[in-house]
Amino acid sequence: MVAGCIALAAIPALYVLGYRSFYLLIGGCLVAVITFALAMKADFRAWQIRQGRIGAVRDYFNDRLPSNMQILSKDD
Repeated sequence: MVAGCIALAAIPALYVLGYRSFYLLIGGCLVAVITFALAMKADFRAWQIRQGRIGAVRDYFNDRLPSNMQILSKDD
């Protein structure tokens, strides 16, 4: 997560320093997205280890998100 935040913060900082490039903007955004995804994957795997079972992604989000943001499903 920290690397993703640094990648996002670097984009405007580099722009202010004079590095104005479309490729820098797109590359910085891609680096941020990839690092956030890797951080989420690592947290999910750590959650599974703590649970001692192979849980679904839905269970992970229901456990990790605040109660007012839980994923709701329709009852059959």
